[in-house]
Amino acid sequence: MAVRLIIDNCTGCKLCLRACPYGAIDIIDDKAQFDDNCTQCGACAASCTFDAILLETSYTPDVDVDQYRGLWVVAEHLHDQFRRGTFELLGEGRRLADKLGVELAAVLLGEGVADMAKGLFAHGADRVYLAQDPVLAHYRTGPYTDVLSGMINPASPPTAPASTSTTRSGSSFRRVPPSAATSWRRSSRGTPGRRWPPSVLE
Repeated sequence: MAVRLIIDNCTGCKLCLRACPYGAIDIIDDKAQFDDNCTQCGACAASCTFDAILLETSYTPDVDVDQYRGLWVVAEHLHDQFRRGTFELLGEGRRLADKLGVELAAVLLGEGVADMAKGLFAHGADRVYLAQDPVLAHYRTGPYTDVLSGMINPASPPTAPASTSTTRSGSSFRRVPPSAATSWRRSSRGTPGRRWPPSVLE
């Protein structure tokens, strides 16, 4: 997913500027410009009435839902602290996973966040999927979507809920290779597991 500006269509109306929750748009010479705070969330594209901002998404083919298994919670954090919504989701996820008889996993993305995995185990996660890379140090929709998609497709969880609070961020966009992801099992309590794909971790 990516946001693309068609500069010739931009009239400088400032609708996108008001719609952006990250303050990531400036109007320069009557044209919109994105700065490093842009997370590729697409709010600006939805507000533009001149087709000057497009939200480009890739085609996702139909998937066999019979392959889905387990329950994932995306762990949201800021400044080395988990957001409250993360623990609320883990609590609800634990109850639902027990009811369904499936594993509860947490997904932790960032840079230098490996030590935070212990808190996810303490709040009910059976497994933690960790992806660390400098591009993940600050939330950006594009890189986070790329990594989560790479994790979800091979492992096929039925649900991967995430809390919805927003933060300002500033890092460049680039794809994170699947090799950046590591899985830990609850029983290992922080011992790195095998590399991706998750299907080989059992």
